[in-house]
Amino acid sequence: MDDSKSRTRAFRYSIATILFLAACVAGMLAGYRAGFSTGYSSGIEERRSELPMVTIYEFDKIFSESQLTQSQLNDAGVGRLDLVVMAIETTIEPDTWEALGGEGTIRPMGENAIAVKQRPYVHEQISEFFTNPDVAIKLIGYALQEFQRMAAFRASGPPMGMGMGMGMGTMEASPGSDMDNDGGEQSDAHESPSQVQ
Repeated sequence: MDDSKSRTRAFRYSIATILFLAACVAGMLAGYRAGFSTGYSSGIEERRSELPMVTIYEFDKIFSESQLTQSQLNDAGVGRLDLVVMAIETTIEPDTWEALGGEGTIRPMGENAIAVKQRPYVHEQISEFFTNPDVAIKLIGYALQEFQRMAAFRASGPPMGMGMGMGMGTMEASPGSDMDNDGGEQSDAHESPSQVQ
């Protein structure tokens, strides 16, 4: 009897110990997750609050690996620098750039480089842009298409009917209308019921 009681007590203690350990592990994991989330969020905010810095990027390699030709650039009325600037400012933190009221700027440095003033977390994304030529070339291609669309719009002029006159002078008289008569008299088809008797 004593042996069975001692075994029951030991079994009861071992289950309690396991449950206690499981609760401790769960608490540690929950605390780690909460701490990680809080730390990550505060880290992001801290990085966003860092002061802007200037970094120079060269983009000649991107164009040497792309299929873009000078004639395509000429047809769109755009240079390589304009394509790079548009691709960066429209895809990497657009609201942080000067054009949209931000403080980030891009300035030319010769023919094949740019000086970018931005916060560190934006520079990280710009570095990824330049270290992944396939992505950069694709985004620059989209920028070229936009410039080509704008060039085509400028070349076509204003849409039809937008100017003064709105097509007047090309109107043709329909059969049986008042304009068919030289003297401006109404035709029989337009006489009032009181006249037709």
